[in-house]
Amino acid sequence: MVDKDVFIAAEDVERNMENFTLIDVRPYQKYVAGHIPRSIWIWFWDFTRHKEGKPSSFKSESELAKILGKYGISEKDHVVIVYDSGTIGVATYTLWLLEYMGQEKVQLLKGGIDEWIKENRPIEKGIYTPKPKEYNPRVRRGIRASLDEIVEIVNSSNRESKPLLLDVRTPQEYTGALKNTPRPGRIPGSVLTPPEIYIDALFGRIRDDMSRLLNEIRKRGAITYCTTGERASFAWFVLTKILKLDNIKLFPESFYEYSSRQDLPIEKD
Repeated sequence: MVDKDVFIAAEDVERNMENFTLIDVRPYQKYVAGHIPRSIWIWFWDFTRHKEGKPSSFKSESELAKILGKYGISEKDHVVIVYDSGTIGVATYTLWLLEYMGQEKVQLLKGGIDEWIKENRPIEKGIYTPKPKEYNPRVRRGIRASLDEIVEIVNSSNRESKPLLLDVRTPQEYTGALKNTPRPGRIPGSVLTPPEIYIDALFGRIRDDMSRLLNEIRKRGAITYCTTGERASFAWFVLTKILKLDNIKLFPESFYEYSSRQDLPIEKD
């Protein structure tokens, strides 16, 4: 069952639109062609150091606060994230980032813009330019795992007492058959959990492999990672917001940064 608290119904947004800050995370061309009135378009990767060749590394918290303020967002706003079927991962990553920065209230639009359009709700074209605001971060470090934390788990002689490392990628990426990172393979000791099992869980379909995994997560906690953080954020979202687990962290730098370090061990099949 989808958690009602993390999703907000379209009719509630339309009825009180002035009370929300709407963020549209779809590609720019789609946003310009038609978006919910007063929606702010953001390019998620503006928050990362991709121009420095580090697509999975975030900018500093002070830089992130400036960018959010430039986009017309403050930490006190009630944010609603707008997405479509192809950008749910970006939406959950945006939700995670805002929660990390201390956003007071952030939700996803139930059904996304696809349902909004299907229900003939208002749409406008072009660009909405908000007034800049000041963003005062109140960072929640408890939902983010660092590279040092990952290395500590990998080097531990008693990994069973440490949080599970959940690899949210395809089997080909996990085994090292597919190379889309500086070095192929996986973080040693990590467990393959393809995105499909989280999609099923989102709609209340808990597979047997997920059920067994949840028992272990409740005992040990877990850290999710993928290639650059997007799929891992979806896993974090399902585990924390839908399945209500409170001991889950996201490793946003994920395997891209881990595999960039030549001194760190990697497993392959």
